[in-house]
Amino acid sequence: MINDRQIRAIGGTRKQAAKLVTAGLWTADDAPLSTRRYFFNDWSEYQPSRAEVTSRRRDDAERKRAARASSAAKQGKPGNVQPDVQADGARTPADVSEGVRSTRPGPAYTRPDQEQESAPRERAASPAKGNRLPEDWEPSGAAVSKMRAEFPRTDFWQETAKFRDYWAGVPGAKGQKLDWDATWRNWIRRANESPTRPANQAAMPRKSTTDQRVNEVIEIGRGLAEVTPLYQRPVVGLRAHDAQKAINQ
Repeated sequence: MINDRQIRAIGGTRKQAAKLVTAGLWTADDAPLSTRRYFFNDWSEYQPSRAEVTSRRRDDAERKRAARASSAAKQGKPGNVQPDVQADGARTPADVSEGVRSTRPGPAYTRPDQEQESAPRERAASPAKGNRLPEDWEPSGAAVSKMRAEFPRTDFWQETAKFRDYWAGVPGAKGQKLDWDATWRNWIRRANESPTRPANQAAMPRKSTTDQRVNEVIEIGRGLAEVTPLYQRPVVGLRAHDAQKAINQ
């Protein structure tokens, strides 16, 4: 049943209700239009009654309860409760109700092999992250003494200043170290492996290999001239006519 006010509340009109009555889908009483009530024809044939709905719900609930009871009986756990586990999760003795023993551990139970496996995982902590070099960082006295013993001629003040300037400009995780003393010691060792030429010292010109060989031959010739007569001396670095003139003397 639906009345005129409900029809207008859902967006319908009296004209539309009259068409449904004319089509035989609705019937109306003889009350005035403002209070008229409309009834749906054949409603009970297509819509279940309240009694039918209640009965169907009751049957569904009974069917589900029977299914749960059957499942609990198969597992040996009346009420779907483990017989060997107390309400607080503690284990009861092995021989429990009806001789049934659960194979699943209680919530508070941990197998020994699980304890052995979890111990290494706790010890294997994630590697510690390094930190950036503080602005006022200085190498420790032990680090300075060690490097001074290995490289006594090193200017540690200058190398430390370069060390701080370099690492202050390194971005991101690359600029983080776990042991800045160790990093500084490696810096000093590398600085002494390949010493740099002072800025005010000009580079020495490289000698040609050919010039070196010529000079070696000349030195050999000079050595022979001291112990060999002139006419027996080998001709080194002279023109052909000069060589012949030297022999004729």
